[in-house]
Amino acid sequence: MFRPLVTVSLVAIPLLYIKPIHANEIDVTGSLAAGTSNRTDDGVGSASLRARYAWHPNVAVGLSLIAAAGETDERSIGAFALTAQLGKTFGRWRPSLRAGLIHQHETAVEDFEDSPLTVTLGVDEAIRHRTGGIAEVGLTLDLYTHRYGVAFAASDLTTQVMFDDNGPRAYMLLGLGLGVRIGTL
Repeated sequence: MFRPLVTVSLVAIPLLYIKPIHANEIDVTGSLAAGTSNRTDDGVGSASLRARYAWHPNVAVGLSLIAAAGETDERSIGAFALTAQLGKTFGRWRPSLRAGLIHQHETAVEDFEDSPLTVTLGVDEAIRHRTGGIAEVGLTLDLYTHRYGVAFAASDLTTQVMFDDNGPRAYMLLGLGLGVRIGTL
């Protein structure tokens, strides 16, 4: 009984004394992307909103909300992704690598039009719930620096691989966006 408690304590207590090297940083990015899936002639377009929190200059976690449409099956796609990010700052440039999990709801556009609320909430019977892995290579360029934050342009190359075959198995998208960053990293 005491063994798990002792093990957790030995791991957790030292973490309480680790101080971040710098203060925290938060950014929000809105972007548009276009790409394809592994299906023939399946163009995909998306809009996304990503919030990112960094507690260290090179490490961050993010949450993305994504709305997309796929050409084959005329489907609508709603998704969220949780990612971990590694990056480095080179003057105004910030290249980064992100990896994580994505969960998406795919449904025919006509089903979305018939009942947008239940489809958006993920409780409609016509939804295909799908989960997969997501990997991204990103690059941001600081455009304007103010004492309260930074405005930046962002580009991302995103790859998704779904864990099932209930739709396209893989997606690849190229996105462009704008964002703001606050904090002191």
